[in-house]
Amino acid sequence: MSVAGTGGFKVVSQGIAAALVATAAGLLVAIYAVIAYNYFVARIGVIAMHYRLFAEEFLTALGQGVKRKPVVAAVPSEPATPGA
Repeated sequence: MSVAGTGGFKVVSQGIAAALVATAAGLLVAIYAVIAYNYFVARIGVIAMHYRLFAEEFLTALGQGVKRKPVVAAVPSEPATPGA
């Protein structure tokens, strides 16, 4: 460029301007992508917490509905003896 004499501020500034436009567009897309990502991660966290609480309540209710029979120890029976 310097040998041919075609170089200069205008030639270089056009390339820089094009690069800045592409950079600005990339930043705009990236910022919106990060905002959307954080929103969806937060929503998934809330939904997961609701499911966890529901599962705990369900298991608690299921455990309360089970009637437990008392455990009776088996005692060997002795034959009845007359007069005893």
